[in-house]
Amino acid sequence: MSGATSPHPGLTRRNFLKTTGLVAGAAVAGSAALPTLTALAEDTQPMHKGDQIFHSACVPNCENTCRLKLTVRDGKLVKATAGDFPNNEYKRICLKGMSHVFRTYHPDRIKYPMKRVGERGSGEWERISWDDAISEITECWKRLHEQYGKQSILFFNGTGNVGVSTCSGIPTKFMNAMEGSKTTGVFDYNAVTGFQRTIGFAFSVFWNQNEIVDVKNAKNLFIWGANMPDSQPHNWHFMREAQEQGTKIWFIDPKFNTGASKADEYIPVRCGSDTAVMMAMMRLIIERDWIDREFCRDHTVAPFLVKNDGLFLRESDLGGAGEDYVVVDAKTHKEMLLAEASDPELFGEFDVGGYHVKTALTMLKEVVDEFSPEYAEKLSTVPAAKIEELAEVYALDGPNTIFTLFGPDRFYNGHFFSHAMAAMAGITGNIGKPGASIGEHVLWTYLSGGTLNTPTKGRATAIASGEAVDVIRTGKYRGKDYPIKAIYACTSNFIGNYSDQNAWIDALMTPDCIDLFVVADFHYTDTVRFADIVLPPAYWFEKEDVTGNATHPYAIMQEKCIEPLFESKTDAEIINLLAEKMGLGEYFQQSDIEYTEEALKKSKAAVANNVTIERLRKEGAVRCLPGDDDNPFIFAEGGVFPTPTKRLEFYCEKPTSFAKDPKFDPSIEHLPHFIPPLEAWPENDLYQKYPLVFLQDHTRWRMHTQWAYDPVLRELDPEPVAYLSPQDAEKRGIKRGDLIRIFNDRGQIVVKALISKGLPPGVVNCPKGWQRDQYVAPGSFQELTQRTSTPASDNHIQFDVLVEVESYKEGDK
Repeated sequence: MSGATSPHPGLTRRNFLKTTGLVAGAAVAGSAALPTLTALAEDTQPMHKGDQIFHSACVPNCENTCRLKLTVRDGKLVKATAGDFPNNEYKRICLKGMSHVFRTYHPDRIKYPMKRVGERGSGEWERISWDDAISEITECWKRLHEQYGKQSILFFNGTGNVGVSTCSGIPTKFMNAMEGSKTTGVFDYNAVTGFQRTIGFAFSVFWNQNEIVDVKNAKNLFIWGANMPDSQPHNWHFMREAQEQGTKIWFIDPKFNTGASKADEYIPVRCGSDTAVMMAMMRLIIERDWIDREFCRDHTVAPFLVKNDGLFLRESDLGGAGEDYVVVDAKTHKEMLLAEASDPELFGEFDVGGYHVKTALTMLKEVVDEFSPEYAEKLSTVPAAKIEELAEVYALDGPNTIFTLFGPDRFYNGHFFSHAMAAMAGITGNIGKPGASIGEHVLWTYLSGGTLNTPTKGRATAIASGEAVDVIRTGKYRGKDYPIKAIYACTSNFIGNYSDQNAWIDALMTPDCIDLFVVADFHYTDTVRFADIVLPPAYWFEKEDVTGNATHPYAIMQEKCIEPLFESKTDAEIINLLAEKMGLGEYFQQSDIEYTEEALKKSKAAVANNVTIERLRKEGAVRCLPGDDDNPFIFAEGGVFPTPTKRLEFYCEKPTSFAKDPKFDPSIEHLPHFIPPLEAWPENDLYQKYPLVFLQDHTRWRMHTQWAYDPVLRELDPEPVAYLSPQDAEKRGIKRGDLIRIFNDRGQIVVKALISKGLPPGVVNCPKGWQRDQYVAPGSFQELTQRTSTPASDNHIQFDVLVEVESYKEGDK
């Protein structure tokens, strides 16, 4: 088998069914085997004789990880419906989950090991055996080890499959055993950085929020930078049910979208200016004495004294033997240990033991004093009177919850957004209580790492994700020789999802840059198209595993419901084969489920909640958070935070850089600040050339680039589009349905124009996730994005982007 192999963007559900063997098998069982998509979602159709029911989970990184009920007939998967939970408030399924049948049996699923025969990126392949594939890969790796060192092999392990064994599991164990290279976090770490440094995390860096069912206890729900109906439809119902019970929903976002249309009040905000609004809200809260003094005193660092060097004043600074914090007593006006003070000063500037100090709350006040509501209005376009209303409601009309996802995170200043949110929650006491919450809510808890994922003395070396492509091209990292000569990617379409796509393609196409590029994936993604060898992994339902990554509080058993199709192998089997050839076989003998069983035994969270393979096999879904269905988990309940001080640290004493960036300046990271976006800001000189901010919606039709070729979803969402405001469209002579070219100095994209009054002038919104071959001209949305990262968090800032738009005619360059 050789020649070009590529997806069929025009494939419909009807001709898809004609091209697969699924229809033939289903016809034997009866005409109802493959009904319409709506019927697939229903669980009311009669069972057929011989039908088998299995339970698994949908495991992309949409974060909900819905439990699935799978029907198998004659050895073939024929239906996916919503599976039961102990608490069926979490029982949901979306369009993507319903369409798993079509994804499993897609005619362009990668069936066999394939080797490139044409130019890299040409899409020309020939089938090879597993033995030949493994031998060719490992022989190259051994040569590179000898010639360039072990770090010369770069591993990409993404979140395209969040089963325990696959997501940061066996692939992480392998890259550590190989002592190769890996990239640091790419997305979402702006939000993580701001929350982690202030409120800590309970189980993982992505969970520091009350359990989602608690939202009904909030009097006000501020949905800030998160279009829930489209990006998390499985959780949106909790918000709507709370609204029906009296919770007021305030929706703050640059775009009037589906979520905004259902809110009680929509507040448009300029892209990347959200932190300025919060800074002004905090100024009003402090100057009008709307703070929760008791919460500030007992549960935040507000009374802590800060020295000129940025550190808290401690007993040892005054000649004592201990490290207790020193405060000033409000009654005696003298210094004393925090443990002994019943009423420490919250505000003030003092001279104590030869040190000139200020309370942490005083320092916060000084930072926010610059942000009058009028000044914040100029920055954000939110009226000053509305900022004042927001501040008063948030401070005085609680308990209140702020729900956010990763919209503000995608700007250079994104980590200060979550830092400011934590500070505002702390000074008002809107955290650690039923109905009062901020933060993230994704449970990444089960993999213990440590000895499980480091079987040898070595481990993989992390390089900053934004710098990785430059390391590949130059062979240097931060001034030192660092050759990268091979890449191995699994559960990761990084070419399709990473910023500045053309830089990656150029590096891969540069002669003598990368000797061998290997990808394990189901479909011919943008990453697969540039590979030298492609390996076919088993699909999610073709192996046994457990998932513990979710916005709900359950670990879910993933039952194997069908045999691996064609010549696919599980991720564990693939890595075991590679490890054996690399002389690491003694460490890689486990199946996916055997690895997971060991991981659960070594996980503190799993042990604490009695999450075992035996129990999961029996019950299917096991709660893995404290609390129960009647008493949901409350983060930092009672005001006890998982931070060094056990308090909410809106003043971060020792800020650190996630990627150890040498440009990191800790002196400006102690407190929240507003800094303008790096690129997408009117004061940027580039704005004259590229006057539109480029946003990329996370829609219900894809999970990042997953489901890009699903035939059913492509009937509903057939082609790439971009939304313009009526003003911007008219200015450029663009009408609905016109082809337009969106471009900047980094690249371009050609899509169909739609006109939306929900967009403010100066913004173009392009739903993300399409692959390069799905556009009418060469290009991709990721060509336009930039890979500059904030030194604090190494987070790609994919919305911090400026573009221009013009009409396009087919044949134009």
